[in-house]
Amino acid sequence: MFKYISLALPFLVSLQMVHAFTNGYKWTEEGAVAHCGTDVGQQCIQVEKSPDGFTMKNDANLDIECTPSGLCAFAFDFDRQFANVTVNCSGPNSTPVGRNIFATFGKTEVYSKGTEYAYFYVYGEQTSAMWESDPKWTIASRADVPHYSSKKAETLHVKCSVDQ
Repeated sequence: MFKYISLALPFLVSLQMVHAFTNGYKWTEEGAVAHCGTDVGQQCIQVEKSPDGFTMKNDANLDIECTPSGLCAFAFDFDRQFANVTVNCSGPNSTPVGRNIFATFGKTEVYSKGTEYAYFYVYGEQTSAMWESDPKWTIASRADVPHYSSKKAETLHVKCSVDQ
């Protein structure tokens, strides 16, 4: 009997380490997300400031994990998958507000641009986003102007704050 309990104990402990999905993602410990911007099998999103003041939604049932510092990642095959991810910025007391970053991931043919792998739009005040290679933050972009990444699996940085 003791033999079976000792075999089951590591499994039970590991179950306690798994965090339930909260706000469209699950929390993971700091350092669990690695290789952002270099691993084409993974997409990273860095939420600057207030990592608990946002929610994420996606239409592809992605398994998104976020660290307490706001670094989020999910496995993704850019040539075969397609997904829309929305980062919703929250107001005081986690109340939803009309501030969002909409991102689309997956191989797309764009007229006069060729193949693109990801783009985003920013809506609402006090919200901004940028790809890791961008020189500056994009603030409240027009709905008809997507901001494309310059490489596959480039980290998307988003801000849900006043300072830009």
